[in-house]
Amino acid sequence: MSSAHVYVRLNKGQTMDDISEGLLEDCAQLVKANSIQGNKVNNVDVVYTPWYNLKKTPSMDVGQVGFHNSKLVRSHNFP
Repeated sequence: MSSAHVYVRLNKGQTMDDISEGLLEDCAQLVKANSIQGNKVNNVDVVYTPWYNLKKTPSMDVGQVGFHNSKLVRSHNFP
């Protein structure tokens, strides 16, 4: 489903593993609140990945992105 893209700027040396559960929850709520479909359902899976793993090709719709390496993509379910 379509949604907003939220970017978190990490400090030098930090990785996705350093993102707190609270910050993930805040970001997920922003994503869910800005999704026409997502804000109407109770549980939403939100995916996140490092920016360099985002893939955009000319054939993709506006706002649509893919991933170079699926092993770098994480998913978390939020109510």
